[in-house]
Amino acid sequence: MHAIVLYKLFTKIVLTHTSVTLNEAQCRTSWISQGIQLRESHPNGFEEYRGMSKASLPLVLTFVGYEKALDNVETYAILSAH
Repeated sequence: MHAIVLYKLFTKIVLTHTSVTLNEAQCRTSWISQGIQLRESHPNGFEEYRGMSKASLPLVLTFVGYEKALDNVETYAILSAH
């Protein structure tokens, strides 16, 4: 029962973070498509945009594997440990 609660909580956190990341990426992409030369006017912003997609991969891999990890944990033993 506790594993289900942890699963739902972690899912909510991951989906919220993913949503924020995708919204930021969409805003930056729309700036580029509107003709703003982001690379020339804000080179650090462009590098941040390029690096953001690389940082998202560990988040996705974590999201894929954590359900199995929570299924194998003795939740009651962890919660009752002192």
